[in-house]
Amino acid sequence: MTPAEDLVRSTTRAIADTVTEAPPLRLPAPAHPADGARSRGARRLRNWLAPLTVAIAVAAIAASLLVVRDFTGGHTAPSTTATTGPDGTPRYYVELKPTGTGASPTPNALVIGDALTGSTLATIQPPAGQSFFGVVAAADDRTFVVDTLPFGGQLNLIEPRTWYLLRLAPGTGAPAQLSRLPLPSLSYVTALALSTSGDELAIASGGAEALGTVGKLAPGVLRLYSVTTGKLLRTWTSTDQSAFDVDGIAGENTQDLTWIDDDHGIAFLSAPGHFGTAPARQKLTETLHVLNVTAPGDSLLGDSRVVWSQTTTQAADFGPTICSWEADVLVSADGKTIVCPSVSVSAAAAGKGERWTLRWLAYSTSAPTAASTLFTVTINQASSAAPLMYSQWIGVKTIIADWYLYNDGMSGEPHIGVISNGHFTPLPVPVLSLPGLNEPGIAW
Repeated sequence: MTPAEDLVRSTTRAIADTVTEAPPLRLPAPAHPADGARSRGARRLRNWLAPLTVAIAVAAIAASLLVVRDFTGGHTAPSTTATTGPDGTPRYYVELKPTGTGASPTPNALVIGDALTGSTLATIQPPAGQSFFGVVAAADDRTFVVDTLPFGGQLNLIEPRTWYLLRLAPGTGAPAQLSRLPLPSLSYVTALALSTSGDELAIASGGAEALGTVGKLAPGVLRLYSVTTGKLLRTWTSTDQSAFDVDGIAGENTQDLTWIDDDHGIAFLSAPGHFGTAPARQKLTETLHVLNVTAPGDSLLGDSRVVWSQTTTQAADFGPTICSWEADVLVSADGKTIVCPSVSVSAAAAGKGERWTLRWLAYSTSAPTAASTLFTVTINQASSAAPLMYSQWIGVKTIIADWYLYNDGMSGEPHIGVISNGHFTPLPVPVLSLPGLNEPGIAW
């Protein structure tokens, strides 16, 4: 691997997705408006759902997690093919795929795909009575960690997870190898992040837990495990119920944790004062913290530092220079760049519905209130469907993003591709909508 490739890899995922600082660009809308888009609306859905007491297939909440996005790391498997995708993006991905059809939840299988050729390397069925649910990646584009949940006709997100290591070896007779990890089973998992090296797994837990009452979240806990030995390495806790931005639902969001600074730090989102039952006009604040995992201390918030924050109005404010309410953010590998989606809407001509403008914004931690626009797309929507948009992976001046229209299910053609230098390049990757989640689950 060349130094340049190594740099690109190191900037991958981290919760999600990882990249160095993107240059400030305000780009004009493309000449060919897309017809689908994914807004942070999916996460808003979580606040309309019942408390985590029902944390089942209603996993619509786990949406954020699915977008998944995240970190690939560690051990490099032999390959006879090119190692990167377009513009230095990861070539290989792992995506959740329902094993059945229709709106009812079914167990999820794993599909390993090649984003350069559009081919499928392998499909792995879940163990009997289980469903794959969480999937995160390391920075080598070959190492992934996945978890399973018990499945008995529905997904219950508070159930204990079982952990597996997935290693890819493209170009060999065994392109995907899955093995059980010695990590303990954990319940109430809310976020995952695999270190860029692939050696350590960060697991966040908390949320509604057994409290089962919207408005009351259990304290957050962040645990660090050795992937190889399963040993618990570090633990940080918080008595603040908003330590993780989980909306009072024990879903799983693989973009709420991000490894940065050569695996010396973890970035995570919190939402002070947010318990999922806020009035429609209540001001809400999301804050991005960075925790130095090499420093002493066990306080999740007390031993972290704030690097970015924004305040918006729940389900009411849309604007061109702020992240959509409750938007997941991508953090670059060096921790200096933050990328998030933004959506604004304006009334179009009579009888032509609404005009949605989707933007992907970049912030620098050195100027956390100044947003630059990486890409813009406008949709003239004639139906009541709203766009759902996400950012999946972040690299050096490059992100992978996707969007589609949502109206009680996916409608219209989904779009997924690379945003770089103000342009959108489609990827030959299927966007598989998961019943109950209404969005795909992909790790890069």
